[in-house]
Amino acid sequence: MRNLLVVGMLLATTHAFADPKAIEKAVKTNLTELAKMSDDDKLAFTKDAIVIQERGTVVDFKEGRDGCVSGALANAFYGCVQADIKHAPGAVTSGTAGELGWFQAPFVQTMSGEDPDGNPVKSKTTYRIGGVIVKDGKDWKIAAAMYVATLSDKELFKKYLSDLPKGEPTLSGDKKLAGVVAGWFKTGFAPNAAKTGTLIASGTSPTEYKTAAAATKLATSWDKLKIVPAAIEAKLLAGGKIAWVVAEVTLPRKGGKGVSMRLVAIVVPDGDGWRWVSLMYQPPSELG
Repeated sequence: MRNLLVVGMLLATTHAFADPKAIEKAVKTNLTELAKMSDDDKLAFTKDAIVIQERGTVVDFKEGRDGCVSGALANAFYGCVQADIKHAPGAVTSGTAGELGWFQAPFVQTMSGEDPDGNPVKSKTTYRIGGVIVKDGKDWKIAAAMYVATLSDKELFKKYLSDLPKGEPTLSGDKKLAGVVAGWFKTGFAPNAAKTGTLIASGTSPTEYKTAAAATKLATSWDKLKIVPAAIEAKLLAGGKIAWVVAEVTLPRKGGKGVSMRLVAIVVPDGDGWRWVSLMYQPPSELG
């Protein structure tokens, strides 16, 4: 009888832990409903979710509803586009730590419509979504997310050049943690990968998407580029068990110029301090 009681207690304390299927369900629900331009409450977000849309702006769920559809994210993402939209999700890669998790997933956006002359047109773009998921009531919901419209390096370097930032980056939010991440730009992100849990890293191009040991290898290649941070904001989530760090950065190019980008690092307490489990770069946008 005592053994049965112990087993029952263990089940009661572990049943709420995040699992890949719960994360996959939330992510695919989000992408499916966004393609339908559904209202925000159908997108598997928490009420206070932090969401960065594809053009780099943070979605205002309270004030951003003036548009062609009721959802703030649908308006920010697609506006009044007149087209048939489909999202085809790829495999969802996720990691878990107790009652929370993190994820990244590619998806292909297909838009079908007509040009001004009535001729059929179709476009396909490889996107990514990445973020943090937590237990919210009986469901698992996305507490923070960023969408990325990928593009080739050739297009990135041709279109988007800016001046390199000077001096130390400005820090905001949890400044202590923001300062830790600022240090990684000098010492390297690769040595600061989490020792446990699933690692995910993605860049701005469609092919720059790696997991596990390959994610650390990709981070090593980025460390060699000497990317320069201009501003870093860190926010603690889930009672400080995980953090969402957004860095405005510039990739140096020839002639003293660079390409401005956004990096989202999802970090967790791991052993001797904070370490990253997910890195996700977002290219600049002409509409951002």
